[in-house]
Amino acid sequence: MPRVVKVSSNRRLTLMERSDVPLEPQQVRIAVSFASPKNGTLQHLLSGVSPFEGRRFDSQLRLFVDDGASQPLVGACFGTMVTGRISAVGAQIDPARVGDRVYAWAEIAETVVVDGSQAKALPKELEDADGVCLDPALYAYAAIRDGRAGLGDRVAVFGLGAIGLCVVSLLRAAGCEQVIAVDPVASRRQAAIRAGADAVIDPRIEDVGLALRQLCGPGPDLAVEASGNYNGLAGAIRGVRQCGRIVTLGYYQGQANAIALGAEWLHNRLELICSMPEWGNPSREYPRWDFARLERAVLSSFARRVLDGRRLIDRIIDLDELPQAWDAITKDPAWAIKIGVRMPATSLPNT
Repeated sequence: MPRVVKVSSNRRLTLMERSDVPLEPQQVRIAVSFASPKNGTLQHLLSGVSPFEGRRFDSQLRLFVDDGASQPLVGACFGTMVTGRISAVGAQIDPARVGDRVYAWAEIAETVVVDGSQAKALPKELEDADGVCLDPALYAYAAIRDGRAGLGDRVAVFGLGAIGLCVVSLLRAAGCEQVIAVDPVASRRQAAIRAGADAVIDPRIEDVGLALRQLCGPGPDLAVEASGNYNGLAGAIRGVRQCGRIVTLGYYQGQANAIALGAEWLHNRLELICSMPEWGNPSREYPRWDFARLERAVLSSFARRVLDGRRLIDRIIDLDELPQAWDAITKDPAWAIKIGVRMPATSLPNT
């Protein structure tokens, strides 16, 4: 029977077997070849301090509510994106789709079932690594558009996980004059240089606000805060120039004790923007830009090698190794920027 990754009772990961269920008319089954979790978001959900802990987000009220209807984390499936080939289709799906190479948002498992419209063709020029990196790249692309970064701008990027590294590459492609990357992990700072950053800052040993002014005069025009850490947000607020802009796309945990709004935030009249291209949020540039256009633009960025999933995924493991690998990256962020998970070759259909 195919295996799936689930959350165990101690908030760790475990592999479990499950039977393939009959398909609904509009569904397809994908034999997965490659998958990847989304480190920051999934660590946040497993942390015990997520806003989803004991609550749910009501999409009509646009509020987190505590009404007893929250979904338990234990036993939930785990993952973000997969690539593979369609191995079976429901009655209303064209049988010719069997064997198609696709990507989808889904749990990490040897086989997954999704609606036929959610199994999207992976362009032939894209690698599996590109397909599973589409999710972080979408957030990065949306943040840059929300921040209105462009030719000649000076930009600081806080947090150099997969999203932050995508931001660095896209800013360079957008013609920004200067891109400065900030992260406490040395391997991630080195990855940012390879992605196109002009300079890097270690916030553990440098005053980020002073360092940014030494590197680019009055400070950057824009900061993209992708760390999901309040210390990163505090550094972004302290670092940008007068009347500068900060775009956040990290998933913050707990209380914002590091934020002092009476200091640079107030005295420099800064602008703070939250970038979130999902959860029912339209683009700020709608109707010119919607999610479908954003997705096409990101796929094009991979096809043109502005982005490259092979550079983002720095550790590839087998499915059996995922529970231990996740423990390692949770304890030490330097262990990997983004994990790629290989599935057994026997899980793929004959084509």
